[in-house]
Amino acid sequence: MFNCIFRWISVALLVLLVMSPAGARDPEAFYAGEWNGERYYDETSGTFEYCLVAGEYVGGETLYFLLDRDYIFELWMVNPEWRLDEGTQYPVKIYIDGNDMGDHWAEARNDQSILISLPYTNRVVENLMRGQVLTVYTVATELSYRLSGTFVAITELEKCVAMAVAPSQRRQNPFAGGNATNPFGGDATASNPFGGQKSGKITGGKVQSNDAAIDTSEDGAEMIELMLEAAGLDDYRYIRPGDSVTAFPDAIHGWTNGEVIGSLMVYDGGGYSLSSNARTLIGVFSDEICDGRFKYGVDVAPLASGLAAQRVLGACLIDHVVLSLAFLMFDYDGSFFVILHLAAGDGATDVMDADQRLYDVFYELL
Repeated sequence: MFNCIFRWISVALLVLLVMSPAGARDPEAFYAGEWNGERYYDETSGTFEYCLVAGEYVGGETLYFLLDRDYIFELWMVNPEWRLDEGTQYPVKIYIDGNDMGDHWAEARNDQSILISLPYTNRVVENLMRGQVLTVYTVATELSYRLSGTFVAITELEKCVAMAVAPSQRRQNPFAGGNATNPFGGDATASNPFGGQKSGKITGGKVQSNDAAIDTSEDGAEMIELMLEAAGLDDYRYIRPGDSVTAFPDAIHGWTNGEVIGSLMVYDGGGYSLSSNARTLIGVFSDEICDGRFKYGVDVAPLASGLAAQRVLGACLIDHVVLSLAFLMFDYDGSFFVILHLAAGDGATDVMDADQRLYDVFYELL
């Protein structure tokens, strides 16, 4: 059965390779609760760049939290009434509900926007998600913002990046000066407040071996090679079963770029739902590979045909080494397909990139 499925997918991949344009992709909106979320891509290559969420405040001011593919975390503040000195850096102190988040530099990226790079740490992120008020102190004044809806917004921001590893009286520059146009330097003004700085059957909580189902045919190999080409993963090579250790014991095909290991597993769905198959597989992985310490998040994502897929991103610590992994799981033609990418150390970004690229391929394919 698998050979027929693999041949069909291979044909569909060939069609996709012929029809799919390369290059730029428009930003994609994503749910972020009270905030607005968008995913951005490189204008030339179409590769993922960053995700952001935006919250609008009374008076026209907007806060943005941006997280890029390298997990650089930024706070942007935009006010159409500011008149900042572009390129200038202003010293600021940040507090959340009275908790000191440290000293930072606020850079004027143009005359109406400020960028503050924040450390992507549990302390900062948890305070932003659960806090009530964010206060930015400048040499000239203080700017306060209610953190309404940030728990959902930042959770969705992290999921976005994870599934994928910126007139007359004006407050114009609150970061310098000390007047209405530059609250960040000099005298406090409204315009510058800153003042001057991894085959079998899934059942009963375990994976039962089904050797007869394991496909080592050329059909499967061809499908994987076409899949990698369609996803633009040109630096990955196919791993034949038995040639190398793949990312999961049940893997029937694999691929690697030397750092990230990818695996394809196909199980007899056995009448289970997608969600129960996914939970069982994740439980097996956590117990057998991560000693039960696998921490992860789950996202249900649509495919173009209306089928649902589940995407799981997580990590665990084994012998003081962090394992980062991403699962893409979906039901197709009576079977449960699992694509897993795994890397050790600092390979989280590459894991997420490979996962996102293959999701994009199967979104169009199925």
